Amino acid sequence: VHLLDSETGERMAIRDDGAPPWASVRNVPAFGARVLEVRRGGVPARVEPFDPTACPIPLDGMRPLLQVDGKELIPRGGWKKPGLGTWRTGPFTIRAVLGKITGERGAELRLTVRGTPPAKPYELRWAFEAPWKRCVWRGESGGGFVTPGPPERGGDSLLGIAGSIFAAGEGLSAAAPRGRTRIDFAFDESGMCGLGGPTTRAAKGTYHEAPDSAALRQSVMRSTATAPHLEWYLLADAQNFREAFRDQGGAREWAFRCGMRARKGPFDDADLYRFAAGFNRPGELVNPRALDAGDGAWLNVSGKRVLILAVRREGRSVIVDLFNTSARQRTVTLTSRLASHRRITLTDMLTRPISSCPRGRITIAAKAFARVVIA
Repeated sequence: VHLLDSETGERMAIRDDGAPPWASVRNVPAFGARVLEVRRGGVPARVEPFDPTACPIPLDGMRPLLQVDGKELIPRGGWKKPGLGTWRTGPFTIRAVLGKITGERGAELRLTVRGTPPAKPYELRWAFEAPWKRCVWRGESGGGFVTPGPPERGGDSLLGIAGSIFAAGEGLSAAAPRGRTRIDFAFDESGMCGLGGPTTRAAKGTYHEAPDSAALRQSVMRSTATAPHLEWYLLADAQNFREAFRDQGGAREWAFRCGMRARKGPFDDADLYRFAAGFNRPGELVNPRALDAGDGAWLNVSGKRVLILAVRREGRSVIVDLFNTSARQRTVTLTSRLASHRRITLTDMLTRPISSCPRGRITIAAKAFARVVIA
């Protein structure tokens, strides 16, 4: 078999010596933090039935929240049965599906959001209510682990969170201040979180404007403990209304995915990283013939100053994200057996077709991203 890194496109052979396949990939960089899925090429993973007892947040502690132009709207709907819920709030319809996590006792939350975003500043969030009176937090953010709050009270940040939201990278942990159980979260899409409540409400001011002292005091975490309330920001432009895309680039449907699990013991950074990285970017063992990779480079870009940012399979197609680092327009060519004799389409970053790419030639504007789909 071959191991395919879905982010870089790199292949490497794995010797079949009778050991479990995951025992042979321990030296692959970062793969020890990945969940391994063994499946046939192009076939989705089997969906396991949902176990309500494995979800660390009770159903009545999860719901959508929407604020439009400073006013909080009351959603209509709820959980129709364990693991399935539908809500309507403002212009949005939100559908929630809970399922099992591969290799873990926990729950996977999948949200589908449909609707036309409001013309006025808005924030669409998903609320989690932890089963405690107070809550402390530990999260991976940009390559480091942070306990928000002042250092004299056990925090890692001098001022805590000042008028913004916590950017959870690979994962976020929550626990009662004196509890013996924590809840780990992994956010596959947006990792923007309000710890203890809607923390963006305290962010005031614009560029070249001196911050209001009262608002600044309100926006600083003075303790490492908050209310046991987590708000996961899905779609929003209220904090930066003048610069955000008014209609989300024309999209009318979005999908979000979150993993949750409960664990005994104190915060564990390594364990949180393994769980969240494995949930967010599972590894996959595939038969190389299913990809028709053959010998030689699996994917190559012929041209200067253009980087491959990500490669991933979606069904029987392969999606490639590129970035032109140059200050002028560049034309590159996708080569290798992966791209040979296949239909290649240039799309926008929402994977909506723009034009075909004969012979794999792609023109990218200066300092711009490009996405191509190889059928």
